[in-house]
Amino acid sequence: MLSRLLKEHQAKQNERKELQEKRRREAITAATCLTEALVDHLNVGYEPLPINTRSLPHPPKSGH
Repeated sequence: MLSRLLKEHQAKQNERKELQEKRRREAITAATCLTEALVDHLNVGYEPLPINTRSLPHPPKSGH
């Protein structure tokens, strides 16, 4: 009887672990999708920065 109870307990623990791991993977996937959507939304309308900084326009030098 005790060994049966122990096996049942271990089986329930394994089920809970599997469910927790499934939920963890789902949360990671959801967070990744949200992050990508936010970044995409923020990047709309922005031009990428030039890779070569020498191509940036220089401000006019003041006579001071």
